[in-house]
Amino acid sequence: TLIFYVVGLVVYLRYLRRGQGALRLHLSPLRLRHFRSILGVGLVSAIGTLVASLTMVGVTGAVGTQGTAALAGYGIASRIDSLLVPLLFSVGSGVVTLIGMATGAGDISRGNRIARIASIIAFVATQSVGVLLMAFPSWWVGLFSTDPSVLIAGSTYLRVVAPSYGFFGVGLMLYFASQGRSNMLWPFVAGSLRLAVTVAGAAWLASNGAPLALIVAPVTAGSVLFGLTNAAGFFSNARRAASHLR
Repeated sequence: TLIFYVVGLVVYLRYLRRGQGALRLHLSPLRLRHFRSILGVGLVSAIGTLVASLTMVGVTGAVGTQGTAALAGYGIASRIDSLLVPLLFSVGSGVVTLIGMATGAGDISRGNRIARIASIIAFVATQSVGVLLMAFPSWWVGLFSTDPSVLIAGSTYLRVVAPSYGFFGVGLMLYFASQGRSNMLWPFVAGSLRLAVTVAGAAWLASNGAPLALIVAPVTAGSVLFGLTNAAGFFSNARRAASHLR
């Protein structure tokens, strides 16, 4: 992995220095305002990524109280959650650019249309995966284990959590849209609420001896809350921005 990133960095730098693309890399004095512009979005985004990782860590700790079979089943099933992220990134990277261009041009309504279309794509793609795995969880879990206890635990997770994948998809897509608008307050709030609801709920249920299906239920609640909060925040900010331009 390290070799890949080192080689990739060298290749990218050579490409940019030669001016073979639309941009050419030049050495120039560093300006504080550029750091402010970048970190105003990037730093909050980095914190948001850390919050998402802490959410997974907290749920893993709660599920771990159910034993090794439950933990193995959860680990297998929850990999789907992680695999959805690169799928959404493929659309989200374009959304950041397009909404950034529309916002810079003062065309808030175009940015809103882009966000709505991208949200629909994200919902349909992730919810389709969720419905399929809710109905046939053994298709995924069975690829990695034949242990009956592991199969039951993994299937339980997918039957409870997979139906909320569409909300997670919308939330993450609007996270990208907010990056394009350079306004990361609501994504940070949404991620923090998801962390609080998911981890606190799972930990409380685990400490009170709840079964696995109830312990992972806060994951579903957190995903729904994440999607709805991001949607409410993005489009309410868009309305205010449009009114300000008028």
